[in-house]
Amino acid sequence: LAEVLRSRASRFMFSRVTLTSIAVFLGAALASVAGAAEGPVSASAAASPASIHVGESATVTIELDIAEGWHINSNEPGIDFLIPTSVEFDLSDGLSVVDVAYPKPVVRQLKLGGSRPLRLYEGRVRISARLHYDRMSVSPRTPVAVVRYQACNDTLCLRPTSVRLPIQLKLSALDAREVERAGFNEEAAESIARLVAGGLWVVVPGMLLLGLALNLTPCVYPLVSVTIAYFGRQAGERRGRMLWLAICYTIGIAVTFSALGASAALSGGLFGRALTHPAVLIAISLMMVALALSSFGLYQIQVPGGLDARIAGAASGAVGATLMGMTMGLVAAPCVGPVVVGLLVFVGSRGDVLLGFSLFFLLALGLGIPYVALAMAAGSISALPRSGAWLQWTEHLFGCILLAMAIYFVRPVLPAALGDRLMPAFLFLAVAYLAFLDPAGRGTTWFVRFRAVAGIVALAALVVAYRPTVGDSEEGLPFEPFSAITYDAARDRHQPFVIEFRADWCLPC
Repeated sequence: LAEVLRSRASRFMFSRVTLTSIAVFLGAALASVAGAAEGPVSASAAASPASIHVGESATVTIELDIAEGWHINSNEPGIDFLIPTSVEFDLSDGLSVVDVAYPKPVVRQLKLGGSRPLRLYEGRVRISARLHYDRMSVSPRTPVAVVRYQACNDTLCLRPTSVRLPIQLKLSALDAREVERAGFNEEAAESIARLVAGGLWVVVPGMLLLGLALNLTPCVYPLVSVTIAYFGRQAGERRGRMLWLAICYTIGIAVTFSALGASAALSGGLFGRALTHPAVLIAISLMMVALALSSFGLYQIQVPGGLDARIAGAASGAVGATLMGMTMGLVAAPCVGPVVVGLLVFVGSRGDVLLGFSLFFLLALGLGIPYVALAMAAGSISALPRSGAWLQWTEHLFGCILLAMAIYFVRPVLPAALGDRLMPAFLFLAVAYLAFLDPAGRGTTWFVRFRAVAGIVALAALVVAYRPTVGDSEEGLPFEPFSAITYDAARDRHQPFVIEFRADWCLPC
């Protein structure tokens, strides 16, 4: 009798589960026939706060409104064949899910589940999740919450549904404009204001001296190299003409520098933004290559004959020097210290275009003063004793410097592996060529010996500078992406730590 009862009970439960499964599939079929009919569940997602910085978190709330007479299964419905409600996220790199919190379900016993109680969601349901901004994203995109659920009533279940909910969450790095207006920057702006208030006899020498001080920053390195190479190619010109070309070159730097500075101050943009664009870097690099090939004698850059007849030689040379200086003004733009930032804040607060351009122009003239002397020195090579025997070799030297600068400017655009190897490889080849292979100047014995010795010294220096290092990864500090949690923990333990800031777009940085 017991065996018969167990057998009938087993067949009864099998029939109930089978009928339930059939009801689920019939519901799915009806839903597919309905097609465009609006479902019984509407969903939305919102983040709080709506904007976070690196190291911060945001809470995402997903709200589900379920029509009366319907329910959805909870995240743990209690019966295996029922589809649980779940929330997943499609996030860009640098953003991660910390946790997802589901609400407490309602427990009901429905015909659909037989004698087993079901865990359900009814009415309005809120699911919360916490997202953490670990590091700056390489390719940021709008975060999306993917909600999957199955809607049922007392007799049938619809097919499972997946809904993608875009989340309006802004991922921000440190705001440059906020940093510019903080602390010491305000003090620097007040110093600029005092200079301007002192009148013309104070502001002119003051701004020139501040510009001269900018030459203590690393951004001047490419300017020094390009100036020497460019004006070294002008060797043989009269001193008066060389001085005029050097002044035009400096004015060109000042024009671009001041235009960029004034526009950045008045618009709140980033000073030196031009060097973030690959097209600008490639254009500057191609200009360096063109000048270098001219130094090697492949062609000669000159004004067309018809135009040269209308423009005096001095004027045509001045145009070239000014254009070269204006290009180098782009390179000088990252020279941003407290002085420049204070000037940006001051000009931005005044909103005066003419005043802003004038102050940046004076600052840039101060920056360019040393390059007048440097250009004069580089252009005076032909005045050295017996320079004719090796003057062509110096042209080749300046050509190699220009090619090295072309690699320097284009490096951020190249793949990392190629960029890291291209400069040392070129320098080794350039030194070998200039020291031992260049036929120029071989008629002078002392010069041949001099460049051979200099070449050996230069090659040795390159070997030391670019020697492969072993064990750096084991001995060096283990740097990791910035985390507010790590920062707070180290600060609470009074443990010293180092924060490294970098800007890949800024060449000297």
